Amino acid sequence: MTFQTISGRGPAQAPASRLVFHKYGATYFFSEVWAEGRPCREVSASGNERTLAKNTSGDEVVAVSVAR
Repeated sequence: MTFQTISGRGPAQAPASRLVFHKYGATYFFSEVWAEGRPCREVSASGNERTLAKNTSGDEVVAVSVAR
């Protein structure tokens, strides 16, 4: 799993902790993690995700809040 810090994609500091997934059909791929008070960390797309993205009409972004 590869993480990278993303800048310029929304607020520099996340307002709350959350996990972000891309959904293609019935399949979810972990995409980002936002930890309260820290910059966003993004996971590189896998080969399976890139294939589904090419062959699917669109993806849905799903964010899940993480409670302390």
